[in-house]
Amino acid sequence: MDTDPNSQSTDQSTDQSFASRADIRIDTKGIHCAQQDTQQDTKIRVADLTATGMRLTVPTSKLPTIGDTKTYTFTDKESDHKLTVQGTVRWTRKGSVLTRKAEVGIEFIDLPPAHRDALTKLAIQGELLLSNDPESDTQDSEEPTLEELHINLYDILAVSPYASEDEIKSAFHKLVKHWHPDKNKTPEAPARFEELHKAYSILRDPTLRARYDTRFGPDQAAA
Repeated sequence: MDTDPNSQSTDQSTDQSFASRADIRIDTKGIHCAQQDTQQDTKIRVADLTATGMRLTVPTSKLPTIGDTKTYTFTDKESDHKLTVQGTVRWTRKGSVLTRKAEVGIEFIDLPPAHRDALTKLAIQGELLLSNDPESDTQDSEEPTLEELHINLYDILAVSPYASEDEIKSAFHKLVKHWHPDKNKTPEAPARFEELHKAYSILRDPTLRARYDTRFGPDQAAA
């Protein structure tokens, strides 16, 4: 869950038992998200971001209520990719008289692994690798089922069946960057990009990877 250990006693909070975010917080520069309100979208600066939560900077007059659930949309700087997520307000901190800015701690709700990876990528490099916006040119592909995967997923990511989780992750990020349709204009890039995401969605999950290895034989089984 998302909390700020530096919050003052004047902070709004309904529960002091919230644990700090497990992921290392990444300070962001120039990253904003759009908060979808009833009448309009409000652009908000993201002060730091992880795969599980974020800290927002807002005018003091715009402080939300602890426990509110809101929808936030991130937009890639260099493409039409948009990622919309939901988050719960876990804490707020009023700004000083001089800054007139307040801070808000958000915990993301039920993010799929691919979306967590995309937000981490956005925080580090300022770009998204996928989108869940129906109006975007490149949308998330549907989660593959094991029955659909009659190809060697390890070959797709160019790793050994004995590869570690870190090796699989590193190979995926390297290949998906190369085959991103916004940067790679070859005809096969969109299909290759989608294929990489399908393979990674299985191999990054220990349970699904074990099921895949068991189903498709010892030639593909990891140690």
